[in-house]
Amino acid sequence: MKLNRRGDIGFPEAMMAVMIVTIVLTAYLAAFATGVVDRTENAPAFDRRVTEDARVSEGRIVLGTEGRMESFVDKADCNGLTVRCTVPGHKTIEPLDVVAGTADGKVSGERYTQLLRSDDGRVYSAVFEVGVWY
Repeated sequence: MKLNRRGDIGFPEAMMAVMIVTIVLTAYLAAFATGVVDRTENAPAFDRRVTEDARVSEGRIVLGTEGRMESFVDKADCNGLTVRCTVPGHKTIEPLDVVAGTADGKVSGERYTQLLRSDDGRVYSAVFEVGVWY
């Protein structure tokens, strides 16, 4: 790059420098992205219908049909299933922490939000954390 009398580089040289930086950063991100691989190819996918009937009853979170967890473990051919549910910002609501099967082996996790209805008609936004052990 050539400098003029004032020590400035010209427009073409500045554009070339920007393009070089952009190409280097793109190559770096591409190399980083190839190293991030989804290693849960054999993990069974969680079916959110297991928790669709969860609700808040008498100040605590309950699942309507806990038999769905056991049937999911049987159908998905996994070791176990853990479900943890909390309502952020509401310390008076007791969280849900349920395990079906055994919690051993590899685990595939998922976190999602779901609306929960209460016995008194209120609707709460809850965070579910699910672990499928396989």
